[in-house]
Amino acid sequence: MQSNPFNNLPKINKIEAINILRKPISEVKLLADYYKAVFHLANFPCEESEMVLIDFIKYEFEELEYKIAKRKAIEVLAIFDCKKAIPTIAGFLENDNNDDYLIETAIWSLGKLKCNDIDTINNICSILYKEFNNKRVVIQTLTNLGVKKEIDKIRSLSKDKQSTNGVKGASFAALIKLAGEEDKLSYLKDFLRLSNQNDRHCAVQDIISAGHLSVLPVLIKAPISPSFKLKAIDSLWINEVVFLENIN
Repeated sequence: MQSNPFNNLPKINKIEAINILRKPISEVKLLADYYKAVFHLANFPCEESEMVLIDFIKYEFEELEYKIAKRKAIEVLAIFDCKKAIPTIAGFLENDNNDDYLIETAIWSLGKLKCNDIDTINNICSILYKEFNNKRVVIQTLTNLGVKKEIDKIRSLSKDKQSTNGVKGASFAALIKLAGEEDKLSYLKDFLRLSNQNDRHCAVQDIISAGHLSVLPVLIKAPISPSFKLKAIDSLWINEVVFLENIN
């Protein structure tokens, strides 16, 4: 993985990180060391790192510092593309789990890992019908996995007055990508000019999810930072486009 120029955590090597993560919580002097260890182990993708992280997320400590490190570990496993972690991560979607942040991270990671287990996908779908703080990530994951079975529910969320702009935007992207409803592109274009900066940034991600190069001219003129514009161009641009007519 590339080095992070904003990495200001004290440096530790792979062996030190693994040793910390293998310690029972009673033997860790600073619980924040768990997060530090996970953060740095992300720089050492290998089977050993994967197994240590899988073992680490199986613990059930209640301390907040551990829970934060656990979520980071799940994220790192997804970045590692560690398919063997899918069953363990999928287990966090069970009904008795009341940690919304953990569930949110698990859903994102399962999407990143391209999980195709039917029972797990059904569990993700079921969250659309529950009280859940971040249905946006649920919709994004179903879109990423190409799951069409909840398209009617997603359509209803796009129209629900109680839905946030983030949920509506993700819903429009899903309808475009999964149901071919290209008329919803106009809503995403409008979202690029919402007064809230975070909503505009979410709209960029939704346009990327929808996969429509045609929106780029509007996006480039939108009041968003250049880094988001470059991300969209990098994600949507295809080499074949240079052969199209009227490309400027």
